[in-house]
Amino acid sequence: MGEPLVDIRRARRIMRDRPSATPTPTRDERLIEAYRELVDRRAEASDDEIIESADPDRFGILIEKLFEVADNRVSIYSDHLCRKSVTVDEEGVIVVDGAYWSNPEVITAAKRFLSKKDSKLGIIVGKRLDVSEGQSIAGSEFIRRIVRSPDRKGDIVLCLSADGMVGDTRLASVNFVVAEKGYRVEEPGEGTPAVSRFGRPNLNHQLFDIFDQMLRAFDDALSHGAKNCLKLVYPMGSHILNKPASFSEACTLADLDIHQFLIDQVHCPDTPTKIGWRGIGHWLNSLLAPI
Repeated sequence: MGEPLVDIRRARRIMRDRPSATPTPTRDERLIEAYRELVDRRAEASDDEIIESADPDRFGILIEKLFEVADNRVSIYSDHLCRKSVTVDEEGVIVVDGAYWSNPEVITAAKRFLSKKDSKLGIIVGKRLDVSEGQSIAGSEFIRRIVRSPDRKGDIVLCLSADGMVGDTRLASVNFVVAEKGYRVEEPGEGTPAVSRFGRPNLNHQLFDIFDQMLRAFDDALSHGAKNCLKLVYPMGSHILNKPASFSEACTLADLDIHQFLIDQVHCPDTPTKIGWRGIGHWLNSLLAPI
């Protein structure tokens, strides 16, 4: 009887670490379209009213818009850069019922942003990157497709931490995505809200400053030989995932213990997983989306 309890606790802990970490409401296409129109109006008017953006549909619409309105910079800090939305049923089974960063529309928006000259996308993952079971960094659909995009003219910087620390420096306690004209912020945890705004440039600058401080912490820690963090740089023309420009010609990710920076949060060891009806559509779309 003790073994299943361990699995349930693990599953629930993983759910708490995910964006919004709440069951997804019943999908209503009319409400989704109304929300999209609201986001469009707020972004166009630089309206600084708070917009709630927790569930997967709202997350996707908001992140798409942030990439759309960005001039030449987007910065992302996330505990895991979660691929999927999950809930955990009463038996401890992880149920996939939507998509976060594996959402094809989000990936397309990021690729479109990076097709602009001089665009820059910075990503810091604080507690191991969420990847598909048994894969390396390519197991993150978002990372794989933006790096390999043949139309990319922008630069990508990907920083990974194994434990929320960079050397002796602790990373941020909130997840955020920020562009020059808007942001989305949330505190990981069950039932916590995720909020966004488009009309607060001072807050955008503050989030960029926080991101840049973390980037400097990575550079400082790595220069002193820290082993709990990694920085990968993919400038325009660098499309090979396991050979970023930050490594010498003689070194690839295969030479490193990359798995300490990765986790599969959907397929937990010994924890059953099933795909909910919402998740099936996103799963099919991810299969059909171009690499």
